[in-house]
Amino acid sequence: MKVGVAGKGGSGKSVLACLIARSMAKRGLEVLLVDADESNRGLYRMLGLSEPPRPFMEKLGGRPGLKERMGKESVLEDEVVELSSLKPPFIAEVDGVKLL
Repeated sequence: MKVGVAGKGGSGKSVLACLIARSMAKRGLEVLLVDADESNRGLYRMLGLSEPPRPFMEKLGGRPGLKERMGKESVLEDEVVELSSLKPPFIAEVDGVKLL
């Protein structure tokens, strides 16, 4: 199952996403919460973590590394990243919720 949350700024998307994630984890579901808000990475605080995981983009070489590889067909073939293989510092976990 995939759940997306969208809306205007300040409408409560982050709060709703955390509540849904925690509820799903309590039911025994595997939960990956993706914080894609570059300007306000605050989901980690709402989950009770002391610091956020490092941005996943850094694993791909940051903005310069990603821009360099854009448009190349071999990028996806050569650099498949399995979510199950992600470890700290790129992923954090609390109460059954994994945060990326």
